[in-house]
Amino acid sequence: MGIFEIFDWIYSFKDETKVCLQELNSDLKRDVNIKKVDRGFFLKLDYNYFKLTYNKKSNFIVSHNSFKIKVNHYLIRSHLHYLENIEAYIFQSLSFNENAEKFHCYFSKTDDSFLISFFEGSLIRDFQINIDNFKFNISTCQISEKIGHTFLLIECKNKINFNKFKHYVNNIISSIAFFSGKFYKNEEFYFQSKFEDFSKNTEIFYRSSEKKYSFPKPFTKFPNEWNWKIPEDFKIVDNLSEKYSSNINKIIFCNLVELNIAKPKIYFSLRMFLFYFYDYSQISRVAMMFVILETICEEFNKDLNKDLNTEFIKKNNKKEFGINTLSRIKDKIDVEDFEILKDIVENTDIKLTNNFINFEKTFSGLKIILSNYDKAIFKNRNDFFHGRIIPNPTIIDCEEDFNNLEMKYDYIAYRLYVLISKLILKKIGYNGYLINYPKLFEDYNEMNLKEPYFIELK
Repeated sequence: MGIFEIFDWIYSFKDETKVCLQELNSDLKRDVNIKKVDRGFFLKLDYNYFKLTYNKKSNFIVSHNSFKIKVNHYLIRSHLHYLENIEAYIFQSLSFNENAEKFHCYFSKTDDSFLISFFEGSLIRDFQINIDNFKFNISTCQISEKIGHTFLLIECKNKINFNKFKHYVNNIISSIAFFSGKFYKNEEFYFQSKFEDFSKNTEIFYRSSEKKYSFPKPFTKFPNEWNWKIPEDFKIVDNLSEKYSSNINKIIFCNLVELNIAKPKIYFSLRMFLFYFYDYSQISRVAMMFVILETICEEFNKDLNKDLNTEFIKKNNKKEFGINTLSRIKDKIDVEDFEILKDIVENTDIKLTNNFINFEKTFSGLKIILSNYDKAIFKNRNDFFHGRIIPNPTIIDCEEDFNNLEMKYDYIAYRLYVLISKLILKKIGYNGYLINYPKLFEDYNEMNLKEPYFIELK
């Protein structure tokens, strides 16, 4: 069978169908009903399978029309009157080989034909890149009118083993997600074959992860999509569609993929939080954004000159400056007060300063100018890392006070997102405008930020 025959076989079960289900250890074999759902295959079993579904060693094989698959993982969805219903969310054909060097391709259901529309020029649906001497074709496509869905397709034009191919795919789809603001890891179909066109002897590995997220994207090719948030007088002065329209080329895209591969902490940061941006509460969102910022700064600082420049040296001398200032007023204050202030300067201020130094060193090393608004955000870092989630001396007397605090946290998270985006984009060589989310949503915090709605990074 080829790719399209396998797709047809899988989607033929959209209507409930009888198949043969065999459990290899017990050699139990029965005809059962199967149905294709968004999370894989839904199998209706009789009482004979009651104990087997709870046995971790059970090994189920589904056979239909001479094609067989092995069920790798399943969930027990319900049982009623000794009937077991299981949902097979990971399965593979019997001859699928993780270690063999073969041709591989990947399909992920996205239902978004313009997922890769962030490239320069007219809207495209396919492009080619080279990563580590491997050639990849990336596109969006439809399998057939019968199946109906749009898929992201990634093909490797070289022979490669499955685990390595899967690793490249994960880095590619994470890079697409960062630029597009959409992450799809819902239904995934991996195919392998000895033949580059996958016309025959094709094997499949299927996985349903139920991951589909939307989150902020760093820039936009169509600034007019923000007309609903931008005052009319600004739109008259600045032609949004021309001035602030931004995009990337294949080189920039490859740079991000290669950065994720070379620095797993960057990849992990993107995957573990930026893509879950709206799924966290305001408080936990800010705390995690600070974690990501520190992770990225630590990784990027390894590539920068280890010698601090004059500006950082001056900052690191704050401790000495504070002690000298106290010495000059030592005779004017109580001895105990002097010792308390001296302890604070020696043990607290230097820690705060070092955090700021690490942040500012990264931005300075990448020649990114920090605004006063940006620097003010850094001061919130220790509140979140030391349990002061309600900053002193904030007074909470009513529900509205909590709402105001949450809106403040939204502002901090948006500003941290823009700062993190600046670091990543500058690192991979991007030039263009970024969406300034704090400015766009300033009305929620009744702020009047002296900033543009789109920030240039050059």
